[in-house]
Amino acid sequence: MKKIIFCMLLIAGVTAIGFAEHETWVTVGGAFGNYFMRGSDMDNARLSSPGVNLSFYSISRQGNIGVFFNWGVLFPFAYTIHSLEEGYEPDNQFDFILAGFAAAFNIARNTKFYCGIGPNINLLLLSSKDVREKSGSYLTGLGIGGDVGFKYNFSNMICITGGTTLSYQFAAHRDMKYIDQSNHEQEVHSWVSEYTMLGVKPYVAVGLHFY
Repeated sequence: MKKIIFCMLLIAGVTAIGFAEHETWVTVGGAFGNYFMRGSDMDNARLSSPGVNLSFYSISRQGNIGVFFNWGVLFPFAYTIHSLEEGYEPDNQFDFILAGFAAAFNIARNTKFYCGIGPNINLLLLSSKDVREKSGSYLTGLGIGGDVGFKYNFSNMICITGGTTLSYQFAAHRDMKYIDQSNHEQEVHSWVSEYTMLGVKPYVAVGLHFY
């Protein structure tokens, strides 16, 4: 996971340098995600999670377009999952909206509207209270996501942002481990058929912006 985050930051930094004139901002703040999933093995699943949100934007001041990514770590505390896998419960959830295209426009002297769209990957870690089950199992979802919000500049360096990410996923792969009745470790690696997921994650963040 640390390698993935490092690569994302490196790609974003190299991309930002490529702009002759650009505005860049990085923010960190709180978020609350709500996700609604269903599939052949998940009947009307719902997950609500508070967490941390990290955003990066680099926008060309000449064309008002650029790139962005949004990353989050969420910590489920309220959920309803009927049949994801018997005995398993959500543990942690990682959100990714990777290397998307973005646009930003000034709507007031210190206020900017921004939006972006890109591929979305969601990693849901699962654990079980049953000692016969193996923790570390996970569900990986694939789809498309977007980010919409406003940025207000307090000074030449400090800014605050508020907005929401939206996600729609159309595929998910399940990787589970458990101990069967014969005390042998078994693994399940399969795609979840008829899978869909809708997600909304409002956030508020503070950070740095520079030209």
